[in-house]
Amino acid sequence: MTNSESRIDFIMKEPEISVDEIKTIHNKNTRNNKIKLTKSQYEETFMFWRLSRVLKMEEYNGIDFQHKSSSPQLSNGLSYEPILSLLNSKAVFEDYQPKENDSLSIWMEYKYAEMNKKKRLYIGNYMSFIYSNKWTLNSGFDHIYSDYETLCNGELKIF
Repeated sequence: MTNSESRIDFIMKEPEISVDEIKTIHNKNTRNNKIKLTKSQYEETFMFWRLSRVLKMEEYNGIDFQHKSSSPQLSNGLSYEPILSLLNSKAVFEDYQPKENDSLSIWMEYKYAEMNKKKRLYIGNYMSFIYSNKWTLNSGFDHIYSDYETLCNGELKIF
C-alpha cells in the first residue's frame, strides 16, 4: 500500500437520512433476510477518517487510563507516510484551514460489523495526526485529555 502511484481520496460522508425516509423491514429474523457471506465478503473492511478541531486543551490530570496509541501503520499495511505527504502538500478538505492542535484520525471497520446479533472485534491499529504548523503523526497521548469537535468525517479510498 505504500506504492507511490496510489491515489488517496478523502470522501466526505453524506448527510444522514431522516427516520421518515427509511423503509421499514418486517420479520428481520426470517430466513429471507439472513445474510450469507463468502469468506472474502466476511473479511471486507472500510477505512474511515474524522477531522476534529480542539475546543479545550487540558493538562494531564494524574488519572491514568489504558489507551492504545496511534500506530504508524494500519492493519491492512497502509503506512502513514503517503497520507502525511498528501496532508502537507495540498488542501485535502474543502473550505478548511488547519489550526493548531487539529486532529485527523484514520481507522478500519468491518463492512458487516454485526453478524448474528453479535458485534465483531475491533480491527487492530489506527492512525492519528496532529497539526502544529504542519501535519505530523501523533505518537503520544497528549490529545486524549483535550475536548474536540468533529468538523467532518467520511471514508478513505485508495486507488
